[in-house]
Amino acid sequence: ADATWSDAVDVTSRVAREVQRRGYFGPLGIDAMLFRDDAGQTRLRPIQDVNARYTMGRLALGWRRFLKLNEFGSWLHLTWNVRNSATACDWIAAARDSLPEDVRLLWTSPVGIGGHVARKQTVLVIAPNFTSRSAAEATLIQLVSRDG
Repeated sequence: ADATWSDAVDVTSRVAREVQRRGYFGPLGIDAMLFRDDAGQTRLRPIQDVNARYTMGRLALGWRRFLKLNEFGSWLHLTWNVRNSATACDWIAAARDSLPEDVRLLWTSPVGIGGHVARKQTVLVIAPNFTSRSAAEATLIQLVSRDG
């Protein structure tokens, strides 16, 4: 598979250079994919989409810097009904206390904006394994639906 992805990198690099040559500057995301054809062979589609914008893949690479080697992470988008900052901070502390010690939370959105609690919250959940991360996600979602 590495050689196949190397082929994708070669093709997308050529596309990026051509787009730049034509005068584009700015963020650029190029999606590629591996798939199985009707005969069951793994095939490469080096250009699935070309996106002249920041993409979730770019965001995922940025979040990766917060994870240690072999850690698992996910970025949750939560909606809560917390009304004041003190309650929000208490809720966040209680949420942390309800998770295993080896799970870390990195809140990536402000608790409040302009003196009001933000209804939408984002948090990076970081855990040493997939099972702990999935359990932490489920706990946070349950707490938001119950309390938030």
